[in-house]
Amino acid sequence: MDERLPRDRSAVLSRILALLKSKYNIEFLPEKITEDELLALMQTETYTVIVLPWYRYFAWTRVEGAFGTLRMSGSTVAGYFADPILPYELPQLPNYHRGIVLDCLRLDMQEISLMLGLLADSSKRAGIIHLLGKETPIYRDIWHGFDCAGPGMLDALLNLPFMHRNPWASRRHNIRTCAQLLWSLVYDLGPGKGDLMSTYASEQERGRIEVGSNQEMLALRMVYTAPEKTPKDFLASFWPDMNRGTEAQQILGRQCDFVKVHIFPETNRVEIVLLFLKGAPSKVHPTELRGFWVEPLSERHTEHADPKDSVLITINRATSKSLAPLLPNATLVSMDPLILMSQIRDVDQAASEHARNLEHQIEELSKKRPDAPEVLILRHKLMSLKQRQFTWKAKFRELLEELSGNQDSSSKNVA
Repeated sequence: MDERLPRDRSAVLSRILALLKSKYNIEFLPEKITEDELLALMQTETYTVIVLPWYRYFAWTRVEGAFGTLRMSGSTVAGYFADPILPYELPQLPNYHRGIVLDCLRLDMQEISLMLGLLADSSKRAGIIHLLGKETPIYRDIWHGFDCAGPGMLDALLNLPFMHRNPWASRRHNIRTCAQLLWSLVYDLGPGKGDLMSTYASEQERGRIEVGSNQEMLALRMVYTAPEKTPKDFLASFWPDMNRGTEAQQILGRQCDFVKVHIFPETNRVEIVLLFLKGAPSKVHPTELRGFWVEPLSERHTEHADPKDSVLITINRATSKSLAPLLPNATLVSMDPLILMSQIRDVDQAASEHARNLEHQIEELSKKRPDAPEVLILRHKLMSLKQRQFTWKAKFRELLEELSGNQDSSSKNVA
């Protein structure tokens, strides 16, 4: 336990840990323990995870190295904070290959328990399915070669069903900013990227983005290749630094509530996971330090990170683009008939509401000035909207019939 904590915060943290003891085997180390004493204890006891106060975590470098400096799985050491900390209070970047700091101040007990569970099982650290639940639908978009379809991807991403529901509706600006920054990490030119971009064929995968949500959190995951960077480079780029506040990695750390970065040295793949939590600590306390997790992992753990086909939904930008002129905000994200029906219902309700608003404006304006030019303009807009809505519904009916026919054919072929 951190002896620097005020009595009230220490009591809150003690209650959380006491509740977690029913799920994990937790041992409380003495408050005055030294690094040498802890190293001696590690010779006789087996620990899966050691969680230290943040200032000891960065100072006790021998404890971090005791599990193996270049380890990519197994037991590990992490830091935590349970009182408000500003980024400039952190020490200089240590000579670590990883940095794990948990936020035990703004995260609730369920979220802290989830993070401890991931730390305890290295096979579950990568990906977002272990954060959201194995049955949570995951939406994916894959980028190929010079596929610079950023705006189309963003429109489809922000029109996913859960993006319009609270608490995520109020965070759409932050989510859009993060998605743009993730996209820029793959496509923007920079030191060393100019030569690399010419090596990518148009059909070669450059990166993939995944997003999913449950009642407690929304997770945004990007996977791409960065052969020119090491785990130390990523730790340095995501290390909170007020002097580099305009860099993409620094903005990502401020826009989301928790950032996880995993590097897979065998294949040079990188995974960036951004978490948006129900409590929205980055929105409520924007200047405070938030948790971050940068760690190299073995490639064999990625097989547990990718969602199963049964819960994976492809974000369909092509369909969205072809039908976009028919009705504003009519963005499709899936070719599944059931999901399409739900989206059709949502967009149709929005269009009907817009039509009712126009009718109300026409009625109110007609009472004052029946012959006003504005009335004719509004009536023209209303007729145009209803015509587009009629055309849009007809096109969707054709699309649904085609998809249903394809599914029937597929079922017969499988049978």
